[in-house]
Amino acid sequence: MKIQITICFGLVVPNLVLAADDDRPNILLIVSDDIGLGDLAPFGSEINTPTLSNLAEESIRFNNFHASPVSSVTRAQMLTGANSIEVGLGSFDYSFYPPAKGKPGYEGYLTRNTVTVAELLRDNGYNTYHSGKWHLGSGHGHGLPPQDWGFEQTFGVYSGGSATGITRICTRPPR
Repeated sequence: MKIQITICFGLVVPNLVLAADDDRPNILLIVSDDIGLGDLAPFGSEINTPTLSNLAEESIRFNNFHASPVSSVTRAQMLTGANSIEVGLGSFDYSFYPPAKGKPGYEGYLTRNTVTVAELLRDNGYNTYHSGKWHLGSGHGHGLPPQDWGFEQTFGVYSGGSATGITRICTRPPR
């Protein structure tokens, strides 16, 4: 299966993967909600973002990517390289189209129809970490937490919305 990775550059929810071997590159994927490409200095903004500018200057940048207007759908695409319908996130808010709820491809959480880039990297000797909002399931008894998708440790929240006062540090080993 050919894996294509869709990468959305942003700020809030970094998925940090550190190389275990110095000869291999470190990989850092950064995803953000509610930010446009032109909001960051590395992509032409007048807003000063020195840390992101330094990262971009010393790194490979992906300048051709596609994102969904729904953050969970974008996360699913980025982590799996698959169309969001193939992995259960054809939609995340069923108030717009209730008949889709529960149908294959519209489960509303990341399903086990694929592997994630974190699993592939972990299986190839990388250390994998997730920080921030997961929002791909594991709430209300559906879906799995990041530790079951290849992340050795995760620091953040499982659900969406504001993390104010509900931040969890989740370091349970994978099942």
